[in-house]
Formats: sequence, C-alpha cells, structure tokens
Amino acid sequence: MQVFDKNINSCIYIPFMEDPNNTSSIIIPEILVPAADTLQYLRESDIEHLVNGASDNLRRCALGIAHTGQSTDNTEKLFQMHPNFGIEITKVRKGISFLLRNVPRSCFIEREEQLVCKRNVMEFLSSVVRDLLFSTIAIGEKQESGQEITDAIFYILKNADFFKGKMRQNGKDLERRRVFAWGGHSINNNEYDYSKSVGTQLAYQFLEIITGGGPGVMRGTPSGALAGYQAECVDFARQFGFNCPSIITSEPPNNIINSLITLPDIEKRLEAFIRGSLGGVVFPGGPGTAEEILTMVSILLHPKNNSAQCPLVFTAPEKSKSYFLAIDNFLKKIFGDALTDRSHPLYEIVIDDPELAAQTLAKKCKITTDVRAALQIDTIDWNSSLHVPEEIQIPFEPTHEGVAKLNLNRDQNPHILAAELRRLFSAIVYGNVSDKGIKMIRDKGPFQIAGDKEIIDELDKLLRIFVAEGRMKIEGEYNPCYQLHTA
Repeated sequence: MQVFDKNINSCIYIPFMEDPNNTSSIIIPEILVPAADTLQYLRESDIEHLVNGASDNLRRCALGIAHTGQSTDNTEKLFQMHPNFGIEITKVRKGISFLLRNVPRSCFIEREEQLVCKRNVMEFLSSVVRDLLFSTIAIGEKQESGQEITDAIFYILKNADFFKGKMRQNGKDLERRRVFAWGGHSINNNEYDYSKSVGTQLAYQFLEIITGGGPGVMRGTPSGALAGYQAECVDFARQFGFNCPSIITSEPPNNIINSLITLPDIEKRLEAFIRGSLGGVVFPGGPGTAEEILTMVSILLHPKNNSAQCPLVFTAPEKSKSYFLAIDNFLKKIFGDALTDRSHPLYEIVIDDPELAAQTLAKKCKITTDVRAALQIDTIDWNSSLHVPEEIQIPFEPTHEGVAKLNLNRDQNPHILAAELRRLFSAIVYGNVSDKGIKMIRDKGPFQIAGDKEIIDELDKLLRIFVAEGRMKIEGEYNPCYQLHTA
C-alpha cells in the first residue's frame, strides 16, 4: 500500500496492521491530519504552547473523538484496546497538524487512492485543541469559585462562537433560542425513537438543541431535530455537544452534532448547559441523568433563585414512565415542601406526547425570554443573574474518602443536600464507566455510602430501579460500584 509524503499538509498513511488486543479492529500506525481552518493562523506562542503542552486530557479527548459515532461507555476497555494510541501536534507552514499514532481505521475514508480523515473527526479534534488551548492560556488551569468560574465558562463558549449565528427560514433570521436535552446514553430503541420524535417537535418550535454530544438521547434528539428543520425549511441550525475530558471516552461524540465544545470538567459543563439555554427537556437515563437533575434542583432550591426561570420538562414514552415516576417520588420524599414552596413548579412531567412536551417547553421558554428582557441583565443565550452555589461549581473528585464524607442528612439547607446527592450520583457514574473509577473500585472495593435512614432507603429504591431497567451501563452484567449504609 502506498505511503504518502509526510511533509505535505494532508493525510498520509502507512500499511495497515491488526491491533493485537482486538483482532477485529484495523489500526493505522501513523498518519498526519491537518487541523481545521480555525487553527491555521495562530500566533507563534500559541503554536509553541500546543506543541510543547500536549497533555493526558488531549490524548483522552482524541481517543474519544477517534470513536465518533460509536456507542461505548467502558473507558477502561477503550484504553486497553488502544494502549499505544497517541497524538502529537506538529507545526506546519500555516499552523498545525495532528500526528496520530495507532488510530482506528474507522476515522478515515479512502478517496482518490488517499486515506482522508473524516471531516467531523478533523473538526472535533480541532475544536478540542481550540478549547484546551484557550482554557489554559487565556483562563488558566484553575479558577476560584463564584463569578470567576462563571466568567471562565462564558469566555470558553464565546471563543467557540457559541453566541454567534442565527437560524434562517426562507432567508429571514429567526430569534436565537436554545434548550438543552438531557438523558441516558444507555437506552432502549423505544426511548431512542421517542427522543427523536421530541427533537423533531422542538425543531418545529424553532429551538436549537444542546446535548452532551454522545450516544443515546444525545444522538436521538438532534437527529430528530434535523428532520424538523428540513421540513420547516430552516437553515444554519447548530447542534451543540458539550463534553469534557473526563467523560469523552465514555460518551464519544455522535455524527449528528456540528459544534463540539469541550469544558474543563463536569461542573463547568453542567453550568454551561444551564446558563447557555432558556430551559431543557429531560429524557429517561440513569445515574448521570439523576446527577444532571439534582444539579438543577440544587440551583433552583437556593433562596436566591426562588423566582428564577429555568423550565424543565421531564418526558418519556409510556413504557418508560417508571423512570420519572421514580425520580419524582424520590425528589418529593427527600425535599418535600421545598419543591413546592416556589413561585412556580420546578419541573413538569409529560408522558408519551412529543408534541405536548415540545410545546410546553417552548411556552415556558417564551416566559423566560420575557423575564430576562425585563431584568435587563440576562441575554437570550446567557443567564448571568442565576446564582449557582459553590457546592455545584467546585469540582468533586469521586474518591472513596470523598464519597464517605458526603453529608446525606436533613440537618442542612435543601440546596446543599441536593448538591451532596449530585456528587453521589457523579461518583456512581465515575465508578461505572471511567477507566480510573473502574480500577479504583477493583482495587479498593465499592464506594461506601452512609446517611439518614430515610434518605438511604429512598436511594436504594431508586438505584434498584436503575439496575433492574438496565440503566447503569450499555452492555454486560452490572456489578454495583457502591454499598449503602444507614448512619
């Protein structure tokens, strides 16, 4: 097989060989991929920073992107399959290129007797480098809590052109209105089809969709939206995927999103979802979706946000309504009157009606738009007045010691208890799918979770439902990474 010149700014390839750890997978030992146009005119200092500062985060992101379009959530298995995968940033005449080593053949197509990187893979690699570069150079490795973190998120999105562009219908600009879609990556076909139907209805309401950019609901919703945009002759709709280095290998980007933005950590990713949208729709999922819901619950239960407008619509097909019935029961049992002592409901549940779900969210987003306009602080695509407690902003490291210290009792403000529960579900996700988390559980045993009897009992009921419905992982028998105890 022909080897192309490494010195040209285009893809090259070397004869294929089989990955010894996965005989069904073809890998390419070495290949040069040009960066997107956005990275072709950089300052010398930026190039030097990229060339010399390649990190484990970059390798993780690149490995996740190398599996774009695939459904996997076992990060440890992914690293075992590709132990020699690597990425280097090389300087070329106009900017940079990516030198990939031991990369899956599935990232490329053969055109005119040359192996060419798929366009979305190249764009995703470039966007990750853009975001990591901006995060470290312009913002710094670490921010304090509060406004500094919020500002960092804003500038990352601004640098990624999040606040630019509008959809157009028949040549006329449409008002920019964005909503997030949360839900599981480990879902059945019925739930996937339902998320597509809701996505289509959201597009009919001229809403752009932000997801995590991975498989499952994160693929189904924007996929359905594409059909809706086409039916309504809507152009230039953007399908955002908000990811981060710690989960991109367990949630590889899907082929539907056209704008990948990488945030430094889970907490900033979640705040970006909430501040960068008018509201959101939530589909059935597992502990990760529970983590997302509890993030919003913690924020909205804070006294400073009693009148805040962040509409949530929980929706599911008839056969999957048990998920939200369980979530609703859990929240009411844990938080009681705190959920109802607000000026308006924290969430609404719509079962088996995609059109009603989309219309309900669109109507609430209209109210949100009017409230923001009256405040003259927020914009239609950035909620700056919302107070995000530091318990939600500060990154949580899910170690055995950290999980054991979680305060799961009622002798604290409801928004703090919600934040503690958010950390708990984050730890379960980490132990389920992260390579480091899986190894940690294997070496030290399950996380030990203790708390008030009523809270632990309700947690046990909810988690048993997740396990019984296969919501903990995509495939294989599930062995819990946690053990529950009453304090």
